[in-house]
Amino acid sequence: MHGAILPVVDRHSQTGGAGERAFKEPPRHADNLGEREAHEAVCPIIPWRKGRLAKKMNAVKRSLCAAGLGLAMGVAQATSYQAPLHDSLWETRGDREVCVLSHEIPLLGRAEFRHVAGEGVSLDLTWMRAPLIPGRLEVVATPPLWKPDRPSRRLGEARFRARRVSVSLDERVSRWMLRELENGYNPTLIYHQPEGREEDHRIALSVVDVRPSLQAFKECEANLLPYTFGAVRRSTLHFATAQWELDDSARKRLDQIAEYVVADPDIAAIYVTAHTDDVASDRFNMALSRRRALAVCTYLREKGVPAALINAQYRGENWPLVGNRTDADRAKNRRVEIVLEKVE
Repeated sequence: MHGAILPVVDRHSQTGGAGERAFKEPPRHADNLGEREAHEAVCPIIPWRKGRLAKKMNAVKRSLCAAGLGLAMGVAQATSYQAPLHDSLWETRGDREVCVLSHEIPLLGRAEFRHVAGEGVSLDLTWMRAPLIPGRLEVVATPPLWKPDRPSRRLGEARFRARRVSVSLDERVSRWMLRELENGYNPTLIYHQPEGREEDHRIALSVVDVRPSLQAFKECEANLLPYTFGAVRRSTLHFATAQWELDDSARKRLDQIAEYVVADPDIAAIYVTAHTDDVASDRFNMALSRRRALAVCTYLREKGVPAALINAQYRGENWPLVGNRTDADRAKNRRVEIVLEKVE
């Protein structure tokens, strides 16, 4: 039986019959008795054998016993997910608004480094099946199998909520993981569950065959526009009563619009439409809206936007956004609307 303690027979005695006697072990200290019995309950005593093969067998058995002891004593084991060496797939896709470097993790899901124009890069990890309990993600960089002498490095951590199928890591940690991939390390996410729950999960991004896709991702990033089209497609600038000068917030927004238009050759037109509230006469408001439109157009041209792209209109008080019943309503109506249009 596996758990039985076999008596050790005196090899100098005769075999069989009453002449056979059990070899007496030396007395053991009482303090060590419980520890020794617990050990022997897991691993049977292995008798000594001669020969090289016997030594190897004993070494293997000792290793197996050590593993058995670890499991019996509750040593935490981790389930690992990583693409095999022969099937490590990396893919880069994108355009001038977003770049994506993706990696399939068998039996788990997908990891994607995503860089959106005007924003930072992030790592999005998507599970095939959402974990049922919350946990903590620890991010480390581990050396590849062929360089076991190199130490691991801790990069950061993130919290993970229950029943979520994805988690995103911030710019700092994501950039660090990209650098570790470039340096030949495997960025690894360790999903720690609460104490007493199931085993931890180690999710490693394989460094195998990553370089071509990583280089393509960096080239895509270098070609990103300063903002996405959706971020600058529509804008509204507001003005004080009877004023047409641009304030700081208006100039900042126009700077963003101009930067995008200059960088994107697909912009076909910019529509500028100026409005006023109903204070003062209709004639005064028409002239005021004209000055507001002119102020915006002039600023855009000074920032490098071709005049041929700009189409300006001024409408006075005739197109209110809301009724002019209160000061707050009138403030909303004192505006210039800017809309960008792309080539279809």
